[in-house]
Amino acid sequence: MHRGVAYWENSGRKKEGRILFGTGDGRLIALDASNGKLCADFGRGGIVNLREGVADKWPDADYGVTSPPAVYRNLVIVGALAPEYPAKGPSGDVRAFDIHTGKLVWRFHTIPRPGQAGSETWAGDSWQDRTGVNVWSIMSVDQKRGLLFLPIGAPSYHFYGGDRKGRNLFANSLVALRAETGQLVWHYQMVHHDLWTMIRRRSPIW
Repeated sequence: MHRGVAYWENSGRKKEGRILFGTGDGRLIALDASNGKLCADFGRGGIVNLREGVADKWPDADYGVTSPPAVYRNLVIVGALAPEYPAKGPSGDVRAFDIHTGKLVWRFHTIPRPGQAGSETWAGDSWQDRTGVNVWSIMSVDQKRGLLFLPIGAPSYHFYGGDRKGRNLFANSLVALRAETGQLVWHYQMVHHDLWTMIRRRSPIW
């Protein structure tokens, strides 16, 4: 668990609260807020394996959750940490799960698939199996307007772009989605075709 947890509470007569958090090895966990026990009806015994569907081809690659999930109505929404190298690896897609069952509700492709808006910004098949372009930081939700805001990071490999020509949407972008459906509303890309993402050096100051 990194940077905190999320909390959900129902609005019905029977009060129910759930504490939700991700782990460094790619699990989404739901706890009963009244007793701290796993919610048996969520995923498999209270746990959703986030690696399924995004990291199946890379069982040994880094993939985990580094920030609290976002909560909107009855959805828990997660980004993920993805490898900074090599170029190919787990997907950085953002996904929403039903807060009661843990079932997948929607998935936003942070690297557009062919035919989707922004796909033309990835030359050839450079989008395919590309890792990075992930939301490792904290998402925010406008509950009143039903908007979810995604701070999306850089594509991998971070310091070479010869195999991914183009602007590379939705990397290095702030993206707004309909929180209920994952539909794209707008985006703003700060850096086109990023090559200079900073990687922290291991030193005592960190």
